[in-house]
Amino acid sequence: MMAYLINYWGKTIRLVDVDDGEWIGFVEGYTDSNNNPEGEESIDVSVGNHLILFFPDEIKSIDVLEKSSPSTNRA
Repeated sequence: MMAYLINYWGKTIRLVDVDDGEWIGFVEGYTDSNNNPEGEESIDVSVGNHLILFFPDEIKSIDVLEKSSPSTNRA
C-alpha cells in the first residue's frame, strides 16, 4: 500500500506512473481529497519547467530521492 501523498510534499522524488513513465521532480503542492474537485488527494510535481498533477490511481511507485529544496532538482 502506498503512503499518503502528503508525505512526499517538499521532497524530491522519482515517480513511476501506471504507463511506466518515469518522472523526477520536486513535490511543490498537495491537495487533500476534501479540497479537490475529483474527490481524491493529489500532488503537484515540478519537472523541469512543468508542473504535473498526479492522483493516486495514476501512480505505480514513488521513491524519495532527497529532502531538499527544488534548487537541487536536476530533472
